[in-house]
Amino acid sequence: MRTSKYQMENRAPELGYRLLYGAIAGLIAGIPMTGALATLFHLLPPQSQYRLPPQRITRKIARRVGLSEPDNETELNVATTFTHFGYSAFSGILYSLAAPFLHIPLVLRGLVSGLALWIFGYMGWLPALQLLPPPERKPAGRNALMITAHLIWGLAAAVVFDRLESGSRSKV
Repeated sequence: MRTSKYQMENRAPELGYRLLYGAIAGLIAGIPMTGALATLFHLLPPQSQYRLPPQRITRKIARRVGLSEPDNETELNVATTFTHFGYSAFSGILYSLAAPFLHIPLVLRGLVSGLALWIFGYMGWLPALQLLPPPERKPAGRNALMITAHLIWGLAAAVVFDRLESGSRSKV
């Protein structure tokens, strides 16, 4: 079946909203994820309580692109917050593109997405770019913390995205 020019023109705004909803969902999902990281971090044994990945990644990226290192903890925390939530929004956009192809219940879709985000990051591009060591070189508790945080992100992103998307459909 051939797609008419009218049908193609109407898909662009739909895609635009989908991407926007994904970014919003990812951004919002970063809030409970960050709360889980902050809370669960203190349950780790003392020898595992060193800087969390978002701070380590932010610091390394700043060095690589020639930015000066943050002068104090406040500057590092501000920079980390921006990069972490920016990446969270970007990941939400990726979720919005993948969601239509995941024909599984919402909760499972969120869990799968959160786990996929952790796998692609922590077992993929982060070690490949030498921003973090691979998970097998980390204590099990640290990996469990990061996996849990990403599962929370996935659940929150899936729920928020679903609410935004279903809300927009009901107004049409």
